[in-house]
Amino acid sequence: MAATGPVVHRLSGRHDERSVFEKVILEDWSSFEIHVIEPSTRMRPRAPFLALINVQDYLETRRSEDKPIGRATARPFVNGEDGLVWELFNCIKWLRRGDTEFTRQYLQRLGSALADDRAS
Repeated sequence: MAATGPVVHRLSGRHDERSVFEKVILEDWSSFEIHVIEPSTRMRPRAPFLALINVQDYLETRRSEDKPIGRATARPFVNGEDGLVWELFNCIKWLRRGDTEFTRQYLQRLGSALADDRAS
């Protein structure tokens, strides 16, 4: 949608029946996410985010005061097998930043989630 270079991967999904998202990984290791949040959707955006369309400052009334989504709140396998490329992309970013121990822990949690999914 707003790619500044060749797209390596796209992950599309839904928050609910009316709200969608797309996560995009570009060839230069940058990424972005686009979320369409309808009023009926329970999702509340956390900082930092950039509102592309925000009619009458609607998003400000929905902003969550929770900590930004990041390493501490990263949950493995939330998008199932469709999200595995995105999961591994995050691991590569963390490794490139020198966060080896966190990446190891996350990969272990991801492996457990994959095993649990396979068992069910």
